[in-house]
Amino acid sequence: MGLLNTNRTDSDPTLVESVTSQLIDDKFCKNGEFHAATAKKFVEELRERRDTLQQQVHDTRYSERILRDVNTHRSASKNAHKKSTFGGSPVLLGLDKVIIPLADQIAQMIADGADKETIQSVAEEFVRVYSPYETPNLVVTAWNNNNQVWAAALKIITPWTTRKDDTKKDTLESVNLDVEEPDHVQEVSKILGRDIASGYRLTKEDTEALKEGDFDLSRLNPGSTAFWSRPNSEGLAMADEKVSAEYPRSDEKVTYLSPRYRSKFSTKMTGYVMRNGEKHRFKIKLGAEVHSEIIVIRLRQYMGFHQDQMRHYPQLKMYLGDKSYAQWERDLQLKYGTEQLRRHILQRGQDEETGEAWVVFRDVAIEARPKTQIRVSAVDYGAYDGSRSREVRASALIYAFTAQGDHSTKNSREVLVQDEDGEYQVEHRVHDVGLALGRAPVVLQDSRDVLNFPLSKNKPEEYDRNYVWADKEGNKVSFIWNDFWHHLRDHSGATFSDFKWSARLIGSLTTDEIREAVVSGGIPTDLVESYVYHISNMRNRAVRAFALEQGEGSVPGRGPIQLTVPEPPTDLVRSDGYEVIKKGKIVGNYYPGSTVLPLLQETWFTRINGLFQGQSIGRDIGAHYVEASFAPLVRLDTHVGRTLWEREVPWTMTTFSVGIGLNATVARIVKPNRLYVGAEGRSRAYVVHDTLSFSVGVGFPAVSSALAKLGPEFSVTAELYRRRFQHVHFAESVSAGYRSPVQVHKITRLGNIESLAVAVLTPGDVLREFQAIGATSAVHLGFGLGNYIGSVGSSLSFEGGQTNWQTVTYTKDQLGSLHLLLENDSERTFGAGTEQFNVTANSVVNAAAFALGAHSNRINYKVWNIEVAPKEYDLEQATDGIKRSGSQAEELVATLKTLRRHPELALPEVRAASKVELPDNVKLRFRIQANKLEKRSNAQLLYLFNHDRKKEKTRVTVESDEYQYDFFSKSRSKRGYAGIEKTVLDLKTKNSVVREGTSKRLTVEMDRQNPRSLVVWVDVFDYKRTLDRRGLLKLLDSLNKRYQNPDDEGADFFVEPPMPTEEPYKRIYANSRIYVNGDKLIKLVEEKTPKELFAEIQSVAKDPIGFHNKRKIKQGFKQLTKAVEELNKLTPGEDAEKQTIKVQDRLAVAALRLVNALYQSKTWGVSYLHKLFGSNGMLVVGEVFGVHERTNMLQDPDWVSRLRYAGKSWGKLTNVPPISRFVRVDQPTPANEHAMLDIPMERFLGTIVTGYSGGMVGLGSR
Repeated sequence: MGLLNTNRTDSDPTLVESVTSQLIDDKFCKNGEFHAATAKKFVEELRERRDTLQQQVHDTRYSERILRDVNTHRSASKNAHKKSTFGGSPVLLGLDKVIIPLADQIAQMIADGADKETIQSVAEEFVRVYSPYETPNLVVTAWNNNNQVWAAALKIITPWTTRKDDTKKDTLESVNLDVEEPDHVQEVSKILGRDIASGYRLTKEDTEALKEGDFDLSRLNPGSTAFWSRPNSEGLAMADEKVSAEYPRSDEKVTYLSPRYRSKFSTKMTGYVMRNGEKHRFKIKLGAEVHSEIIVIRLRQYMGFHQDQMRHYPQLKMYLGDKSYAQWERDLQLKYGTEQLRRHILQRGQDEETGEAWVVFRDVAIEARPKTQIRVSAVDYGAYDGSRSREVRASALIYAFTAQGDHSTKNSREVLVQDEDGEYQVEHRVHDVGLALGRAPVVLQDSRDVLNFPLSKNKPEEYDRNYVWADKEGNKVSFIWNDFWHHLRDHSGATFSDFKWSARLIGSLTTDEIREAVVSGGIPTDLVESYVYHISNMRNRAVRAFALEQGEGSVPGRGPIQLTVPEPPTDLVRSDGYEVIKKGKIVGNYYPGSTVLPLLQETWFTRINGLFQGQSIGRDIGAHYVEASFAPLVRLDTHVGRTLWEREVPWTMTTFSVGIGLNATVARIVKPNRLYVGAEGRSRAYVVHDTLSFSVGVGFPAVSSALAKLGPEFSVTAELYRRRFQHVHFAESVSAGYRSPVQVHKITRLGNIESLAVAVLTPGDVLREFQAIGATSAVHLGFGLGNYIGSVGSSLSFEGGQTNWQTVTYTKDQLGSLHLLLENDSERTFGAGTEQFNVTANSVVNAAAFALGAHSNRINYKVWNIEVAPKEYDLEQATDGIKRSGSQAEELVATLKTLRRHPELALPEVRAASKVELPDNVKLRFRIQANKLEKRSNAQLLYLFNHDRKKEKTRVTVESDEYQYDFFSKSRSKRGYAGIEKTVLDLKTKNSVVREGTSKRLTVEMDRQNPRSLVVWVDVFDYKRTLDRRGLLKLLDSLNKRYQNPDDEGADFFVEPPMPTEEPYKRIYANSRIYVNGDKLIKLVEEKTPKELFAEIQSVAKDPIGFHNKRKIKQGFKQLTKAVEELNKLTPGEDAEKQTIKVQDRLAVAALRLVNALYQSKTWGVSYLHKLFGSNGMLVVGEVFGVHERTNMLQDPDWVSRLRYAGKSWGKLTNVPPISRFVRVDQPTPANEHAMLDIPMERFLGTIVTGYSGGMVGLGSR
């Protein structure tokens, strides 16, 4: 937290006095006296800071909105403006309502000559509420420098310990202990030998004297601070009543507003209700933590800690405003993906009168905050960690009691809270406490921990464990708690009396309070008493460990300590025969949507399996070579082929070991389900992948073997047939996953996948059948000489063929609807290449005197997503009403088989015109048809000149019952360099890798319904394998010259990392993207002549434009002018459809060519484009990120880090690339957890070129 984030009193009065004086001297004084000019200057700095902050808020909101909105720049800009004006941002609200008015008042008082005492009192009030704004930006990484990584690692196997007879000289008692109770005042006065008043704060000398007098310091509360206030049942009830008005009532209409991007894991969004003509906003949270978070919040509130309020809603109906269900779903997919979202939807439909779409969620947590509470910053533990404050350093035992496991610094917030007198107090709140009430996180101190290391299990009896205990003498107490994301040093100074005070707070929780917390968390009624029992047991363990049941049972402000022994849960069987509790343990999981405990991640056991997975062995048996790979209980691969050649041929460049035979794979892999949510109320802790696949290939090894003995290499290979079956389902535990029945082999009977889909699928399960028929043959002829250093050779190769494949996928959503995803694709390939006198030597060279290659792929896609909704749905039992067998199931199977053979029947008009009858519950979610032409070429000459090119052209049609779009996309990418490319030997892969490189890619996207609004963008990717600090700054300087905004020459586009380091950076990626508005581009050629164009760009060019570049720009200008003229002459009508498509294609290609001519990254950068289009006609974005030598870890983009720093974007994106409405392809850099749609659309909607390898990487999978 900040230095003075206190509420009414502070932990250290001396510290308060010195720091307060220092801040007042700095901001309002000169030479120790209040000074009007100094105060006025500070007020001006505050206003400047506020303006900068407003722009940052605007840019952030704009960026978030533009990524998901189809409504182009206007909607995003309007939303960003709203969020960055008064009332739209909590941080700005605090400045506008509290900070700046107070500073203004002080400056005016100084100018008016008010008395010093009055000014001093107002200045001290200012410092108290201003302190959060002095908090430096947190540097948060997985291994934050403020975190004690090795200490946290040690806590995996060692408990915390505290001793009553601790004799360490550096162990000091807390400095913020107050004597308040009458009996405490009397006892303390007697020991100190002087009378003290109630509310007296002990000094260091006082605490030492009281310890010598055998006074139990754990009986004293700390003074109320920003972290904690004395528990007050009446005050908590009043706060509940006040906050209740902020939550939506049952008679109010809840409407969706937007997703929340600044979060992770659990799906979150903003909703609102209309009150007095204004939108009243609140946060809606889904996911596995909605129960545990509310329970922990309530328990902490009873113990006196400040917390944000949350409430559980068993069901919540939310209207989607002006969005359709598909548009709303896409909003959330951009951040959270499809699977996580759909698991929480109970119902969806449309209002009969207004047509407005709505959804019903189950198990929802809502967080609402009154306008009188302003969240202003994260807590900076580095500035003041509270290591001498009882309520801070003694919290470790509280965290152990609730088993909190995600207590990262970024989850601590400072809030300005307005009291009844209208004054603002500072509160520190531990935010996001949902990863709790499970097994103690990140510990390995119990035999039960071994197979489930490092995180929690999902049953309350697993949470209930002996986490705290005392030795026989009662002198030493130990407890288990660990959290890699927290500062363990904050608690390292805690004494025995500090932890005993925490045990008193835990012990003060009554059974009724625990029950109220469990009920408020939405735990199913059948399980409430089980939770109360186990939480009460955990409370009692703390009481007994500190011997509080022996006559020391009182807590100031809370009353007696509780040691009620709860009744263990008895066997429970529901009226429908479903067994819930057996021998005290919960055995049933069948509750509609109830996810009673938190995320279960990868365990130690599954990691061990991963280490063995994929290990292979091989052996020659006569004329056969048999290879197999094994992993215990996980996988079995078998490859059998006839080998007719010798296994070692030293005089050839390579050995091509492909035989004639069968490749078969049978696999069962059990992995943690990272999106752990209970579908149908069932536990979804682990995901089970069952796979059966086989393929048949052919080659000519005999010919290859004979030729290889003579010197040259010749090989021909082809895969003729491939088929794969997969069943993805879920299990509660690793052992249950391995024991679950195998279903995938049943699909092998042709046409049986539909029967299996009806019989076995539950929400979230997937059945998939894939088959490919055809062959792409490769013929290779080569000759070379080589030894262990390298080789020299020549080769000629050809490849060609066609493959048709079909993928049939069945999945069931949370509402019981079956979804058929049918993909019919074909790919035709042709390629040829030659290399002459190719020289290869590891980490030195890989170049040819002459090389030439060309490849062409033509791919056609037809994708259908068809939903078959259930006719019945039981909300209470969360079942779809479809029987697994019988006539109803047979009808459904017949419907699915018909749709698989004739997916066009999903279209209402086709179904109406045909004689085939299908049920009314068949709906087309979307249909996509696309064809893509891809051409690649590469060339090398005289070992020095190297060039790689790739061109893609795609036509896409996206259609559903609600809309139809036709898109055109074209891209061209290139990567060239002169000389032998710099490489370095990678010892891990034993291969040479690129040391540095640059790639460039241009793309144009166009919506055929509005061709003038096309968008062209340029991607430039720079890569450096290793850079020291000086090299990094040099790279940033060169990037700034390319991308600097000419309207703001003083500001750098890229800034240096906020914290310098002497250690080198590894794998530095500098990715930049320049968007160009198509409307502006077309208006340019309509309104200007080439002469006028050159006059404008010459005015910003340092040197005269060369003949070659001028010629390229002129040709591009003329080509686009001609295309625009043709576009303007088009007349609507079906007869002119083919001509319209040709003209639109020519327009897009001409726009791409002109932008390519106007932009050259290393010469004149973006200056030409800016001169012609201005900041309103283009958008420049960029980001630099890397891997640090110390951690060897690529920084997660959700974290702010010195390893990742974004460019200062400038300009405006007034036209969103149209395909981005459906797929997130407008990201210039890797994003965390890209939207996972039902189909891998990036396969035909385009890829990006990565500068470090020259290879093609699909967006969304980097």
